[in-house]
Amino acid sequence: MQRFQERHGIDKFTMNPYFPVMSLQIIRGAIGAQKDGYLDKYIDEGA
Repeated sequence: MQRFQERHGIDKFTMNPYFPVMSLQIIRGAIGAQKDGYLDKYIDEGA
């Protein structure tokens, strides 16, 4: 990351504290919701 910043002249950069998103549990929940028939509700209500 630092090499990329230096190469492209980026000196004011801060990592997003919410990245990377740990999506494994979200994906597992979506699979379970899909199997149980309520995937749309799972997505719309944000788990």
